Formats: sequence, structure tokens, C-alpha cells
Amino acid sequence: MYEEIPEEFWAGLEAEFTLPSLEQVRARIELLTADPEPVMRRLVRVLVGDGTFCPGFQFLPGGGLHPAVVIDS
Repeated sequence: MYEEIPEEFWAGLEAEFTLPSLEQVRARIELLTADPEPVMRRLVRVLVGDGTFCPGFQFLPGGGLHPAVVIDS
């Protein structure tokens, strides 16, 4: 038998690892570039329940992607 993971656990992970939603990340990238698709294809994604999130560790302070952790296309 599996127990359901409490919502508080996911909220804690989201806060600790800065897991913005895919939509939030897309909006941020659209502010930086006219064509966000090449960047979006390289993002690491985490699926939690019905949501898709992008771990904050893959972003550099200026908004770019950290080359060590993104998917090479």
C-alpha cells in the first residue's frame, strides 16, 4: 500500500528548491528573448502531480541557463 504524499511536502520542496511552474519560466524567458522555444527545449523539468516545474538551480542570476545542468539539444 502506498500513502499519498501530503501537499505540504510538495510545497516545501517547491520553496526549498525554487520550483517555478513551466508557465512562470516561459513568461520570464519571453521577457529575455523574442523566441523562447530553443531555451524551453533545453530546460530540466520536474513533474509533480499534474504540474510541470523547472528547478531554479538551472538558472544563472541574469536569467540565462547554467550549462552544467540543462539538457543538451
